[in-house]
Amino acid sequence: MTRDLLLFKISQKVLPILLNNRNFPVTKETLLLWRLISHRGKAAIDSLLKDNFSPEKYHNDICTTAYEWSPSPASFIKPDHQPLRKAINEIQKCYKFDTLPKIQQFATKTSPILTSCVHLAFHHPLELEMNLDSAPFFNRLSQLGNTITAALLTVDNNTANLIFSALSHLHHLKVLKISGNLLYEGRHLRQLEDGEDLNFQNLELLDVCTDAGHDFYQYSPNNERILSSILPHCGQKLKRLTCDASFFASERNLQLLASGIVPNIQYLRIRFDGCSPSLCGLGPSLRFLKDLQFSCRYREPSMADRQLATRIFNTFASTLTHFQLLIPMNFLPTPEEEASEVLVYPHLTKVTTLWYHGNVAGFWPFFEQKCPNLKQLIVYEADVMCHAVDVNRELRRGFELLSELEKIILFFGARNFVETEGGLGHGTLRRIEFWRDGTVKNFH
Repeated sequence: MTRDLLLFKISQKVLPILLNNRNFPVTKETLLLWRLISHRGKAAIDSLLKDNFSPEKYHNDICTTAYEWSPSPASFIKPDHQPLRKAINEIQKCYKFDTLPKIQQFATKTSPILTSCVHLAFHHPLELEMNLDSAPFFNRLSQLGNTITAALLTVDNNTANLIFSALSHLHHLKVLKISGNLLYEGRHLRQLEDGEDLNFQNLELLDVCTDAGHDFYQYSPNNERILSSILPHCGQKLKRLTCDASFFASERNLQLLASGIVPNIQYLRIRFDGCSPSLCGLGPSLRFLKDLQFSCRYREPSMADRQLATRIFNTFASTLTHFQLLIPMNFLPTPEEEASEVLVYPHLTKVTTLWYHGNVAGFWPFFEQKCPNLKQLIVYEADVMCHAVDVNRELRRGFELLSELEKIILFFGARNFVETEGGLGHGTLRRIEFWRDGTVKNFH
């Protein structure tokens, strides 16, 4: 057997193992070279790149508050130890079209989009409007349309027309994220209202929760036109919706959800910056909802916010299997709840929340009374509690009160981290798992 043939056979067996090891020191260049080793190697790399923007992977990433690669314990990696993720992100940057030269270069290329994801971020609207001959660009999108399954869009007043023209060529999207601030002119509104070329029947995840504090609806009520243009073209495959709380303040959005146009939403993630009580009225329309998540990154919620959050969770008590509550809650019953029969979450098996000095009294009684089938409890910012209570005693108490509870996962050090474009910044983050049988697992 020749040396080259031996290396070829070894690579076919070793490569899948290396790709499953998130800590393996791989680079962008290495991944691209591995694609050339064999058909099997190419298939393995291509599958990895495409899966990075699958609806499940995208959802898992944003729902673990950027502190994990994924919910899997074996995948918990600090920013310095994420070579695979860094390599994939470097490849994805090749498909971010945010300048005129990049757009023109894309229009003339014949190579495929390895990640099946495009990022359209037109930050130079006047230059684009005046100089871009859009026909070659849209022709290229049409040629690749059946292979592009994810699109990340950054929109503004001057480029909405181009963005939605691009979307009319992408009929196989499974993931769509829209961010930016829109102050429409009439011509953009007219095109969006026509929308006959839009087709999102394959869309499984829609994310309109913007980044870095620039709320999608914050500056203009006309921004709701985006959703009222997109939702009618979605269908039964849409299962995941991520949005700002103000999404539910729009009558048009509420009407579309209530109409049953997207009847199978199972995962709803809301940036909770003061939610609308209207969400409580969507119980019949979201009858398959099993995963409800609230995050509040930019301000402390008021007492009214907390009570409303409780009412919303109670609305979907009969179907929820997981809720993620990343806002400070004291878990004490409201006067309304004290005067009524205890509402139980019969199918709830997983909870992700915060544990801090303000909710010690109500923490375990809440789960004992309302979550009899809880199997997994994930707690962020647990380091705050180390100075307030005997953590080991509290954990034993949890296992004693909840007979079905299998493990408790504590995250320490999250407050010391800052989010950056490349991931998380400085700090020390630890994850510790406590199992009912006494097993303790540390992840650094």
